[in-house]
Amino acid sequence: MTSVQADGELLSVARGASVVAAGRVFSYAIRLVMAALLARWLGADDYGLYILVVSVAFAASGVASLGLHTAMERHVAVRVRRGDLSGVRGGLQVGFVGTMTSGLLVAAVLAVFADPIARDVFDEPRLVPLIHVSAVAAPVLALQTLLISSVRGFKRMDQATVAEDIVQPVIRFLLLLSLAVFGMTSFRAGVAFGLSYGASIVLLVYFVHRRLPLHVGVRDARRDVREITAFSFPFWFAGVLRVVRTRLQPLLLGVFGSTANVGVFSVVTSANALGRVANASIRDALRPTLAELHDAGDTEQLGRLYATTTRWTMAANLPVFLVMVLVPESLLAIFGADFQAGATALRIVAFAELANAATGMCGPVISMSSHNKMKMANSVVWMVTAIAANVVLIPIWGVIGAAIAVLISTTTINVVRVVELWVLLRILPWDRRSWKPIVAAAVTSGLGLLALELLPDVLGIGLLLAVSTGLGAVFLALFVAFGLDPDDRLVVTRVSEKLRSAGRKGSTKPAASRKS
Repeated sequence: MTSVQADGELLSVARGASVVAAGRVFSYAIRLVMAALLARWLGADDYGLYILVVSVAFAASGVASLGLHTAMERHVAVRVRRGDLSGVRGGLQVGFVGTMTSGLLVAAVLAVFADPIARDVFDEPRLVPLIHVSAVAAPVLALQTLLISSVRGFKRMDQATVAEDIVQPVIRFLLLLSLAVFGMTSFRAGVAFGLSYGASIVLLVYFVHRRLPLHVGVRDARRDVREITAFSFPFWFAGVLRVVRTRLQPLLLGVFGSTANVGVFSVVTSANALGRVANASIRDALRPTLAELHDAGDTEQLGRLYATTTRWTMAANLPVFLVMVLVPESLLAIFGADFQAGATALRIVAFAELANAATGMCGPVISMSSHNKMKMANSVVWMVTAIAANVVLIPIWGVIGAAIAVLISTTTINVVRVVELWVLLRILPWDRRSWKPIVAAAVTSGLGLLALELLPDVLGIGLLLAVSTGLGAVFLALFVAFGLDPDDRLVVTRVSEKLRSAGRKGSTKPAASRKS
């Protein structure tokens, strides 16, 4: 690959990541508001019930997905690169039929066993109608995930972001406000959750149809069923483990503890979600490019993207990490006094997210380079580690035990994946430029600790805004003072050019309209 092509790939990832990040920040903000409102409307106990129904729905959708969403993202990206539109159409058909068939079966099983799950597993009869809501939502979530992956395979990160991070949370927010007029309950919150994903599906189908008309070439489509299913099965297995693992803690907290503990821990993870925005945005934008580079055999450029994007994730995560560690009580105060007990847990999960950011895109690199067996083995390791840590620690320390389990399992799997990529491809997530965000964060944390000693000892939004603004400004100033690297400068220059161009176009339009 030439230098111009390599820069083009980097800019493509940066553009996609910036679009996804903008959507994720918006989504994070509106979801944070929704979580705060629901927490205050419902209280820790009923909010815990709502989180349990959401967890069951996501776990069921993970089973229903069959791994087809991951297979579809790679399948569409590779087939589009080859100009194989017949293969793209056939792949979409296979993904849709497989996902809906499995989704409906999972929904039926969940509906039938709702009563024993609620009464025998959670000892909570109030969960029965909520599990019925989960049964309806499960195939909807699975189909939405498939369509988002398909749109990303076309490298339309903007469309995926609009559907997932703007339309879905906005509609959910409006539904919650409408239902709150009649009095908010965990059941009504669950209904709003499911309906909002249905609205997202309608928009995603429209986006896919615009890119590749669904009614054209239906009979001529080439359905590579064996290839798609062979690729998807390991990812289905890994995906089931991932969904169960991510939803494991609310379920175990509900089994071993109380629904109030479920609510507190959910608020902790919601508050920490901002730390995942940059990582998730870069990951989603990077995966199609990784698939193309692996298909082309360009390991050198793959390694360059691996190290560069890791530096970006660290630079974006570290200021958020400092806020979570220094003023967790002020952040949790937004949700109500009942949830400030999760401050220590928030500090711990912030360290887990830092470990995730500091090891970069090791997971997506393994996934998109077709190391299916390794992906599956890693999922087993992660799942076993998470289950063991949670089962041991939650009965002892409750919410704090769940947070420690997150830290242990996240750190373990990321170290394993970094070692694997070094053995396989001789690439690392760090290079000689990685010291800059680390040193900037170290200096910023020292100044932050000093400032907290001088500021009034008062919790609340004022202290949170003051600390987060100050930490962000100091970190950014130090990072820039250390000097931008060529890759960073390339992206910043191109973004500046785009902004100046947009500004010039905006300033000429009024003049033109006045002249007319």
